[in-house]
Amino acid sequence: MATVVILAFKEADRAPLVDPLKAAGHRVVVLEPKDPDFRLALRGLEAVDAVVVDLSVKGASGRECASWITEQKRYRNVPVLLTGVPDGEEDVTKVKVPFGRRVSAAHIDKAVAHALTPAGRKTGSQPQF
Repeated sequence: MATVVILAFKEADRAPLVDPLKAAGHRVVVLEPKDPDFRLALRGLEAVDAVVVDLSVKGASGRECASWITEQKRYRNVPVLLTGVPDGEEDVTKVKVPFGRRVSAAHIDKAVAHALTPAGRKTGSQPQF
């Protein structure tokens, strides 16, 4: 069982992300991408195996949080998956979070499962977008 952190605002529809991951047996921790709250909550977790960031609502805040996570030594090998990237914001997302992987919310369980495999983790240190 992996610990998966989901960063999504309350205004976003979290169920399509949370439900499949829980059904797959993962421990899911949902946080709002608000600084410094999410940082403090992340630091309070013993282990984080993957982070999913929903950019469909207030994408700029989500990008900032994802960027911070990828810059931290503790989370360097943790896959950061980006979902809900609005049309027209692909380039700015790629610049802000070059190590994030864009995934479909409809297949989040498969994306997380792949990211947790050795092959999926291998690409974590290279720009993905």
